[in-house]
Amino acid sequence: MQSMTAKFQSEYEAFQQSAQAGVAPQSELQKQQASLERQQQELANKELQMQNLGIELEEKNMELNKSVKDYLVKINNGRFDYILSYSDLMPTILLTNPKLDITAEVLKGINEEYNAKKKK
Repeated sequence: MQSMTAKFQSEYEAFQQSAQAGVAPQSELQKQQASLERQQQELANKELQMQNLGIELEEKNMELNKSVKDYLVKINNGRFDYILSYSDLMPTILLTNPKLDITAEVLKGINEEYNAKKKK
């Protein structure tokens, strides 16, 4: 997106310089202007698509988080006081005991439930 915007700005500046200098024929300036208008519309469309994808991604993440939380509530049965999430990108736990990691169990269960729902 940034490269498209930079290209548009570069071409727009070149168009302005040509128009101000009066070196390009009027027909060529009209073609350039039409091309720039198309590019500007394409940029606006891409920006709208990116916004829509961001909204869709947020909705999917919320759906995933709800599914994980619902599953954890279902299987916990008072076994754990806390179940914390961990990510290398944004760690909330700096050190853990690998013997206490239930990630594989949770993923297996979620995948089983997902596959069972998918078959229905």
